Amino acid sequence: MSVSFYYDTLARVNKFNACYACEIGNTKLRDLPDDLYDKVQKAQTDAVLNNTDSEENRYYLGLIAKDNCSMCDGKGWLYKDELPETINFANTNAAAILTLMGYSGDQLYHHSVPISEFKRRLIYANNRDKSRVERSDYIEHGKPREISPGVIEMKPVRVMSKGLSVDDIQERLDRLFAFVKEAEDNNATEIYWS
Repeated sequence: MSVSFYYDTLARVNKFNACYACEIGNTKLRDLPDDLYDKVQKAQTDAVLNNTDSEENRYYLGLIAKDNCSMCDGKGWLYKDELPETINFANTNAAAILTLMGYSGDQLYHHSVPISEFKRRLIYANNRDKSRVERSDYIEHGKPREISPGVIEMKPVRVMSKGLSVDDIQERLDRLFAFVKEAEDNNATEIYWS
């Protein structure tokens, strides 16, 4: 999970994408010959990761389209109206930064404030002791388990969480300062995150 930051004057964009509903439980992909399978996989990757809208990608995505798909009308691809990508932090990192800024509770995951307040709190956080939200790497191991006949993994990793150093915190604050500057340059009046 993650938290993304936006401002109120961001223009929504129409992005080309592969239809997720056509991929779920679809046997058409599995039944394709290897050469077509690879091309469909590439088209899906190009659409999902790069929003590459081309006749070729539309053709290959159409090969696995479900005839009765309500999302894409049986095309295998669609345009999604969404906000453009902005700053995005993992939940724990966003919570640490927003806590340093003085936010708490539900405000750590979904909130909106005037840009002047957000900027003031960024300055406040930048001047605070950042080590108070610093955290170490965390690894939790599970019980031993057999991974193949006769081979036992004694300490399988169950959970691994990257820590957050003072330098990491400063880097994120710097990114938010640049984001606020961009918002101000675009006549924004409000910052929000979710």
